[in-house]
Amino acid sequence: MLTATYSLLAIRFEQKNACTILARLRRYLESIQCRKECVDQPTLVSMINQLQHFDQYLHARKIERHVIPVLCCSTDEADSLVEELEMLSLSAWRSLSTLQHYVHRCVSSGDHQPFFLTAERYCESMHQRLVKEENSLMSLVGEVLTREDWFALGTRFLTEDGEKYRSRRGMSSPVQLTAVISGESAATS
Repeated sequence: MLTATYSLLAIRFEQKNACTILARLRRYLESIQCRKECVDQPTLVSMINQLQHFDQYLHARKIERHVIPVLCCSTDEADSLVEELEMLSLSAWRSLSTLQHYVHRCVSSGDHQPFFLTAERYCESMHQRLVKEENSLMSLVGEVLTREDWFALGTRFLTEDGEKYRSRRGMSSPVQLTAVISGESAATS
């Protein structure tokens, strides 16, 4: 039961974090638009980089890497919903691609309105995806996944989070630590 609770909390945390980051990106985009005379290519490149990092974060979340695949294997009801989510991601990806082309053409006209409209379109697609995940996907997940599914997901989440923690702290894996403690060398194991 604790593993299932951890799974839900981890998913909710990532969801809330994604919404917060997206809101910040939108505020940053608005602040750039207000200073149109100061907008140059490095500013636009910076904005694209931030959108790309957000996009990478969004697709690396537990809900996308683990929950959606389990859900798709559990029920056919998820197919149309997952298709909608993928269409929103595709729309966002196209917007990012358009932004990159815009900057690579080195548009220096001073009228960056097409850039801002496309960046806002990206943000709106991702916002719609997050809302659909929150409202539709999470309710379907609650109806379809069994305790065993939640336990398996929670185990994966805890393992991944433990590995991330160890890598951030520069810690060895448990197997390596056991070898060091017992006096074995890495070469003999």
